[in-house]
Amino acid sequence: MSKRIAESRRREIIRVATRDAKAYVEAQLNYGEGAGNRRKILQAQIDKRMESPLYAKTFNEEVAKVDRDLVARKIENQKGFAKAVDGARRTVRTARRVEGFCRQNPWLIDLVKYIFGIKET
Repeated sequence: MSKRIAESRRREIIRVATRDAKAYVEAQLNYGEGAGNRRKILQAQIDKRMESPLYAKTFNEEVAKVDRDLVARKIENQKGFAKAVDGARRTVRTARRVEGFCRQNPWLIDLVKYIFGIKET
């Protein structure tokens, strides 16, 4: 193997180990639906790659470097965003159901207009 190819392979191993370390810490701190399976799959990949001494050394160094507080905040932000999106999705779904019900029962529209004092122009 030429020196250039060996150096590029080395950089690739380091890049993969760094990425895996961040994903590993994120998976450790994550909880909820699917988190256990995600950890299991990631652990299997990492165990397979740990056979390389360079990968193992780099992975362990990178795991030690990761700021867990920052990762925890990132996960909480993602969960908050997901909750907001889910809430909006549920609101839209409910509005569509109400609209469908009103279309099937036109008398209900007149009743709502009467209750809220809406006058047609």
